[in-house]
Amino acid sequence: MTANDYMVRNTTDYGGFFDIRLAFNRRIVNLLTSTKLYIDQIQQHVKACIYNDSNIETKVKGYFSTEYDDKFEYRFMEALRNYVQHRGLAVHSTSMGGKLIPYEERDGIEFITSLYTHKSEVESDKAFKKKVSQEMPEKVNLMYAARVYVGSISKAHSDIRKLLKKESEKSRNLILNTIDGYEKINNGKAVGLYAICSIPKEPVDETVSFILCAL
Repeated sequence: MTANDYMVRNTTDYGGFFDIRLAFNRRIVNLLTSTKLYIDQIQQHVKACIYNDSNIETKVKGYFSTEYDDKFEYRFMEALRNYVQHRGLAVHSTSMGGKLIPYEERDGIEFITSLYTHKSEVESDKAFKKKVSQEMPEKVNLMYAARVYVGSISKAHSDIRKLLKKESEKSRNLILNTIDGYEKINNGKAVGLYAICSIPKEPVDETVSFILCAL
């Protein structure tokens, strides 16, 4: 049930709230899992793009470490991911309701759904990082924490894009020049042009190909 459902049905029975909690728990787990995959994999992708810089992984890790150190919400969401993967649920309570918006701002009623993680549920559990639990208020607003967390990852992603800008432009220009050169010897056409690379491996070399110019 979302805020829209509550606005229309105003359902507050036990079964309905239980279903809400389960649904939001699934979504929080999906968010935490996908961000973990991104953070782990981006380091290898960047290393593949800038293979001649031995410190590149350290630089990328540094972007995320800065966000971790600067924001409680980042530390909280990281600790929460470990907790939900090994122990319990992220959403311990929900609240829904509506409030009148002041007439001078917007005439109407605003319906809001809020999700909370309770300190009392995690502070004594070894699966939840103790230093983070000590920072927690009695209830952490998960919606707000998730926004800050994703914002921090977006900030790190933006820094990574700047790091890759030079190599990305170099690669793009190489592809565009290759297409232009092929068009000049093929009556102005480059449809179906492929790049093929042979990578030495055992027991046989690996051949990688990708299309440069499709229909």
